[in-house]
Formats: sequence, C-alpha cells, structure tokens
Amino acid sequence: MSLIPYPSAPLLCHPAAEREDKKTLTLNGKRQTIHLCAYGWETRYSWGHTAYCPELGISVKFRYYNRTWEAHRFDSVISELLHRVKMTDKNFRAKQRRDAKVMAAYNKAVEDYRAALPADADKWAPLPYELQFGVWEKKNRRRVLRKKSRKATRKPRK
Repeated sequence: MSLIPYPSAPLLCHPAAEREDKKTLTLNGKRQTIHLCAYGWETRYSWGHTAYCPELGISVKFRYYNRTWEAHRFDSVISELLHRVKMTDKNFRAKQRRDAKVMAAYNKAVEDYRAALPADADKWAPLPYELQFGVWEKKNRRRVLRKKSRKATRKPRK
C-alpha cells in the first residue's frame, strides 16, 4: 500500500487521523486557514487525544487516566492547539516590534555618526567596527529595550 498522495489532493494529515479541521485565524495580520488533525490513542493505564497542525509544526497531547469523557471528541485538545497557535503568533509579533525598535535606534546611531563626519569625508565609507550592526546590537540591545524605571517617570511630590 502506497501512502503517496495524489497531486491534486495533497495529504496534510496522517491517514490514521480521526478528525481533520480547517480553522481561519488572523496570523501575522492576515487571515489564514490552518489545518488541524486529531487522533486518539490508548495505553494499558491511560488514553488520550493528540492534535497537531502540520503547517506550523505545533502539537498538543492530552492524557486521561480515568473514565473522563468529553461531550464532543477532541474539542479540548483542539482548543488548546488553537490557543498555542495564537500565542506563538503573539510572541512572534512582540519579537518583531522589539527588533524594529532596535533597528530604529541603530539607524539613528549611524545617522548621528555620518552627520558628525567632516564635510569633505566620504559619507558612504565603511562604518567603523563599533558601528557594524552585530557588534552594536550586542552592546546596545538591552539598553534600547530597557523600560524607564518608575522613579524616572514619577512626578515629584509637592
């Protein structure tokens, strides 16, 4: 038996998946449809459900030890998977905002350096070692991302 999918219908989930769903979420500011696959499993002392998203490589596994039951199979594990997909997207967007803040500070440092050069100097000459991005970022990233302390933002008492 061959598990190679037909070219017209690509195989996203394992053939043993008991439930396949498509959910539309907003990820990275765009509406995207993601595929979810879920299946059940049993061992000698427990049983459970596993759900995964083949496109993003995220999976969730729930294990049950007693006769716990759900009104609709796989609902809890799929809702947890959707939560993790959203959190992954939220963390990614937060990292993008931090990186943009660091890049803006670096561009300002380069502009300040070039503005301080004499008028007859070549403005597009290679930057000194301290202003190369990797070196500058290693030294200044924490300073740029540091939040102001409460003392600095507090109004003086009267």
